Amino acid sequence: MRLNPRAALALATGLLVSGGCDSALGVDPAEVAGTYVLEAVAGSPLPAVVMENEDFMSTVLADTFRFSGDGTGRQSVRTRLRLHATGVTENISFQQQTFGYRIRGARIEITYVCAPNALCLPGPHLIARPTADGLRIEGEPGDFDYRRLEP
Repeated sequence: MRLNPRAALALATGLLVSGGCDSALGVDPAEVAGTYVLEAVAGSPLPAVVMENEDFMSTVLADTFRFSGDGTGRQSVRTRLRLHATGVTENISFQQQTFGYRIRGARIEITYVCAPNALCLPGPHLIARPTADGLRIEGEPGDFDYRRLEP
C-alpha cells in the first residue's frame, strides 16, 4: 500500500489530539516554559530529511515549540515536499498546531489538540526529555534536538 504524499506529510508532522497539564512529581510547567528551536535531526543540521520513500521526500526546514507555563503550547513547522517522479518541489508548507503537555518525571508528554469532528488517536503523541541546552524528542528517522532560546 502506498501512502499519498500529502497524507504522509500530515502524518509526519503529527496527529491532532487534545492534552492537558499534570505534574506527576511536582515539577512546575513554568520550568519548561519557553521557546525551543530545532537544530538537528538524527545528528544532521537543518534542513533535514524526515521521511523518504520511492515516491517522495519530506524535509523539515524549521520547527519551533513554544511552551506556555500553563501546560499548553504551539508548534510551528516549515517543511518541503519533493516528488521523486518529477524532481520538482511540490509544496513548501507552514503548519501550526496547538498542544497540551504534562510533566511526568524526566519526560514531557506532548498531546496535540484534536480538531472538531476529527478522528484522532489518543496522546501523548511526542515524548520530550530535557537536555543541557534544550529538549530531545525521540522519533524517526532519529532524535530531534531542540535548543532553548533565552527569554
